[in-house]
Amino acid sequence: MNPTGSADIDLMFDLMVAALQTDSTRVISYRMPTKSLLREFGEEQGMKSVGAHPMTHFGDKSTVAYQQLIWRDRKLCELFASFLDKMKTIRESDGTSLLDNSLIVMGSGLRTGHKRRNVPILFAGGGGGGVRQGQNSVNKEDETPLANLWLSMLKHVGCPVKSFADSTDVLGDLFV
Repeated sequence: MNPTGSADIDLMFDLMVAALQTDSTRVISYRMPTKSLLREFGEEQGMKSVGAHPMTHFGDKSTVAYQQLIWRDRKLCELFASFLDKMKTIRESDGTSLLDNSLIVMGSGLRTGHKRRNVPILFAGGGGGGVRQGQNSVNKEDETPLANLWLSMLKHVGCPVKSFADSTDVLGDLFV
């Protein structure tokens, strides 16, 4: 029997926690397997899933595609929250948590349809200190490229870079 999409993602999160905990790596990039997760939706609902791409063109909010989109996003957030909880439980030698000493980003390069502006990004972790916690930061849609976040993170961890991709500046409201 093949594991479900949720089990696949949860297993990868466990491996990521282990890799970070053992300092086997300091950078991880992971694209969650939406296809197997959507199969899980279909099995739960007793229907064939719509598919990742068509569901972003849902049209009316009463469609199966829209319900699938909401289910997928909720499931991904639940799995991500569990990952963050696991990182909170791992204690470092100084008593802080693995999450306290990490910078974690969850997001997408797209919104609905093919829009690449104003994408929601969840930014978590303490970054070893100096990260402003518990806020909702809204940036100017047509003036703030996502690369500004990557540049800000690089500078926060001490990388001597002046720019990154199409960055225009650092995000001053995220770091102390």
